[in-house]
Amino acid sequence: MKLPKKILTKRLLLRPPCIQDAEEIYNKYARDIKVLKYLSFKPHGSIKATRLFLKQVIRNNRTGRSLTRAIVDRESKE
Repeated sequence: MKLPKKILTKRLLLRPPCIQDAEEIYNKYARDIKVLKYLSFKPHGSIKATRLFLKQVIRNNRTGRSLTRAIVDRESKE
């Protein structure tokens, strides 16, 4: 399945994740056990682990193995 590169709604932007997202992902939820119980990966012990995770996600998106998207609030850019 091929998705558009970006999907815009009134409030949100859905886009492919990029390596520059690593710090925000790590600080906001990649090491939070309460959040991760709903996700398919284990807590990241370091920013390096988040970067490795993102590299895999980006590779899987590029090869069509996944359709992962980052969800960004258009107003706050978070």
